[in-house]
Parts: sequence; C-alpha cells; structure tokens
Amino acid sequence: MRFLMLGNLEVYDKDGRGIRLSRTKHRQLLGLLLLRANHAVCVDQLVDGMWPVDPPRFARGNIKTYVSALRPVVDQAGALIETVPRGYQLTVRFEYVDVLKFEELFQAAVGPSDRDAAERVDLLQQALGLWRGEALQDLKGDGGPLRYAATRLQEKRIVAMQNLARLYLRLGHHHDAIDRLRMALSWEPLREPLWRLLMFALYRDGRQAEALSAYREFRAILVENIGLEPSGELQALHSMMLSGDVPLTV
Repeated sequence: MRFLMLGNLEVYDKDGRGIRLSRTKHRQLLGLLLLRANHAVCVDQLVDGMWPVDPPRFARGNIKTYVSALRPVVDQAGALIETVPRGYQLTVRFEYVDVLKFEELFQAAVGPSDRDAAERVDLLQQALGLWRGEALQDLKGDGGPLRYAATRLQEKRIVAMQNLARLYLRLGHHHDAIDRLRMALSWEPLREPLWRLLMFALYRDGRQAEALSAYREFRAILVENIGLEPSGELQALHSMMLSGDVPLTV
C-alpha cells in the first residue's frame, strides 16, 4: 500500500519508506486527487475542495504550483499526475490506495455472489483492517469535499461493521459480534439497528441481563438526545427477551 487515507494521510515510496509531505495544501490536493483516482478532476473542483469559502485570487495558479511540487512525490510512490483537459488526473493502481482497496473488499463482501458466510467475514475483516483512525483525519477540516468524503467513508465503515456482526451471529461467534457492535456504537450511539444486533448477540451468548440493560441504555440515550422512544420493533424484541421467547435469527 502506497497511499493511505483511512487515518492520517501517509505516502510511501516503492521501497516502503515514508515520504514526508509537510505543507497542508499539498496534502489536501493529493487527498482530492486520490479520492478521484484514475478519473479527471477539473481545476474548479480542486479550488472548491481546497478553499470551500473565499478562495484566493490566484487559486488556479496555486493549484498548478502545488501539482508541480506533488509530481515527484507521486512518482516515487509509483503513480502519476497527468494534465488533462480542464484539470488533472492521478493515475495509480487501485491496490496502492487503501480507500480503493477498502471499497473493493467491501463490495465483494456485501454484493451478490456465491460466497459463503465465512468468505464474506474474511473480506470484511480485511476491509476493516485497513482503517487506522478516522478517514482523512488530518485533512477534512470544517467542510467541503474532503469532509463529505470522510463522512461517506465512515458511514461505509459502520455498514461494514454491521454486516460483519450479522455474519458473526450467523456463524455463532457471539463474542466477536459483540466487540464489533460496541465499537460501532461508540461512533454512532443513536443507530438503532446496531443496538438491536447487540441485544440479540448478548442474549444468544447467554447474557440476558446485559441484553436487557443494553435496551435500557439505548432508550435513555434516545430520549435524552432526541426525545423519542425506541421503535416498536425494538420494543417487541425487548418484550420477547423478558419472556424468553426470542427468535433464532435477527
């Protein structure tokens, strides 16, 4: 892997040595080009991405200067920044970019195929193993395309975690499901489907009291933050757990 964005931006040369990029604007520009790797990005899009509010008068010229500075860096990492009509394109093998590799593994795991549960688990574990922190952690700033991309990637990370937990439950790996769900809930404590899976995993692991406690915890969070009760579906699951009549699958 040469270009890492699932965490702080990091770049490595062909021998695996880190390449230092100290200037923030260089890093932002590289991030924008990598997010659209192997596709043309017009200069206006790059300006909007780097200066979402009040771009400098000579922004287009600045972009050209930054591209010139980035070209030798990208070349060391085995990629190429090409000049194309109206903009630039970063051409790179997908396996060199962690975001592209994550999305390929994610799609292979959740898309239609003949893969069994164990194979899908392996793909999702590989995909989630690429993450080192929040996506674009040092680049996303207060808005613009980098912030949007970070939010989109985090959403896909949570969906991957949720799918992995479901597969763990199908395979009877309750402890693994519980660990993944608790991690996802630390990021998204208001997401009811995660709580539903957590309750089910705890119950199937023989921890009925903890499953009921999870329901109370979620209800308290929900009421405090948005003034709503859990859905009828979750309330029904809670009632079934109280009576000991829980379905085998969730």
